[in-house]
Amino acid sequence: MDEDHSWSVVQFMEDHTVEAVPTAWIQGDQCHWPAYTPDKVINAIRKSEPLNTCWTSHRVKVFRNATFNDYMRARNKAKVAEETSDLASEAEMESTKRKRKLKKVFSSSSSEEDSMENNNIKKSLPTPPILKKLKSKLTTQPEKEDVCPNSPSNSADFSILEIQPPAASCEACIEKDKNFKTLIQQNHLLRSITQDILSEIKNLKEEIKGQVRAPPASSVFNKYPNFQFPLNNEEEFSMFEEILTNVENFNDWVTELAKAGGSDHYNFIKRVLHTLITNDLALKFSWLGRKCKKPFFETNMARLIMCAAEQTNTFIDRKKTETSIQLWLRRAGDRKLSKENKNM
Repeated sequence: MDEDHSWSVVQFMEDHTVEAVPTAWIQGDQCHWPAYTPDKVINAIRKSEPLNTCWTSHRVKVFRNATFNDYMRARNKAKVAEETSDLASEAEMESTKRKRKLKKVFSSSSSEEDSMENNNIKKSLPTPPILKKLKSKLTTQPEKEDVCPNSPSNSADFSILEIQPPAASCEACIEKDKNFKTLIQQNHLLRSITQDILSEIKNLKEEIKGQVRAPPASSVFNKYPNFQFPLNNEEEFSMFEEILTNVENFNDWVTELAKAGGSDHYNFIKRVLHTLITNDLALKFSWLGRKCKKPFFETNMARLIMCAAEQTNTFIDRKKTETSIQLWLRRAGDRKLSKENKNM
């Protein structure tokens, strides 16, 4: 008989319920049970769904001569067990019923004996079964419960075959659980890496969008054709510092840079500094001149940026402007490295 397309009648030892299940679900004295809703469980049994060893297992006893290649026949046998606590064939049951219908006429003494015999037969019949619901607590999902079909309580009339389970099945389940946990950990790691990459891409897009490489023809930049903005070396920076000592020139630059715009205060500072100096030149400065770098707060360019920021709608206070400039200078190395990696 094909085990993949056969059903066996079993009794669950936890609450003595009886059910017809696919033979492939049974391993030794353990029956694997899917964590489905009642309707899906019935469909899985009817279609003889392939075994998944990750399902929870329950200890069962398998009835002798109770394996069939037809689900409805197996189900009917399970119902017979529920109603009569016996798996006798229909032919035997009909034969028993016919014998009970026979009426014999004997003497009064024989009638009394028959009456006593009938009473004994009635006493030997099992009491009506008490219906129960099988509640299987899942080891992996303790909050869920699966409800099995109604079944009678245990009876001494059952003919049951005990089979010892193979120890390898439990070891296989443990190994699969370990592999599953490893996959979950790897998934979390990949998810974290993906989020970091997306965040870096977003920052790069904002930086590219904020760069002002080609000023308009009517801007103050065109008054200084000898300068190539953004400035890339200290010599050009010193010459620009000299230009800013003139009050009129300084005010022109303040008006021009105030037009840079930005979604917030830091974004404005970033757009202005991207326009004025490169990352290579920014690496030579820090706000206070620490780590053997030149102090940026003493330069005319720093004063220029502070004044331009005060004329914008995003201005908060001078301290916020100083902090934004410090942050931009500190990130110059990261921006340079990111740009080099992108060009590779």
